[in-house]
Amino acid sequence: MYVMGALLLLLLTVEPDPRPAVEWHHACQRERRLSACPEGLAAYRVYLLRAPGDSTMRFYFAELLWSADRFADAAVEYRRVALDSECRYAKNAAFNAVLAREKLIGKPRSLLRDGKPWPLDVARQDLVDAADFYLSRYPDTDDAPAIAHVAANLYLEVHDEVEVERRALWMLSRGKKAESARALLSIAAEERSRPVERPAAPSVGRPQTIGKPQTIGESQTIGEPQTIGGLEPEDVEMEEEVTEEAP
Repeated sequence: MYVMGALLLLLLTVEPDPRPAVEWHHACQRERRLSACPEGLAAYRVYLLRAPGDSTMRFYFAELLWSADRFADAAVEYRRVALDSECRYAKNAAFNAVLAREKLIGKPRSLLRDGKPWPLDVARQDLVDAADFYLSRYPDTDDAPAIAHVAANLYLEVHDEVEVERRALWMLSRGKKAESARALLSIAAEERSRPVERPAAPSVGRPQTIGKPQTIGESQTIGEPQTIGGLEPEDVEMEEEVTEEAP
């Protein structure tokens, strides 16, 4: 008991060292196995448990999670970095959080238009929240209109024309992507004018279909798919040496 207590006290008093995490990260880069680097992930966790305020190291941790296709975990860590406005990677992290959330939403859903908007599911709401956070912090960036468009498309999917129009008008107010914004307004107006749909009576031995699937298909696609340019995360080159900040 006394030995364990002494070891715990020793661990708590030793200065957190980021070098093991960085060294493992670099080793996995050299060995081209960033998608399978459990040693690096473990080293980051150990360090960040002791130094939770080190947003730079947390950003590198999120990058390694992304490389391992752990997008939900990466999104959480990117968001924590983005909340630290003093971190030099805050903007990159806010952008990457949107990309990570976009990886998790799956295929568009086919929903009846029954006169009121459907709620967003959890994954789509998380993406909208990440998009709105980015737009609130960095509204004048070149990426902002595409991010607003991503959120608008999600609301088209659930027949929430008010939210679609709100984002389209925001795009117009910023003077960016005016053609895409007007197209969104046109689609929202067209959707609003469509009649309410009712479920068909169930049949025996035949699949039950409800009219045409309400997907954002060819007629509702505006140019290229709005996946924020199809960009990968904004990787930031890691420093070869890590200087420990004064506590």
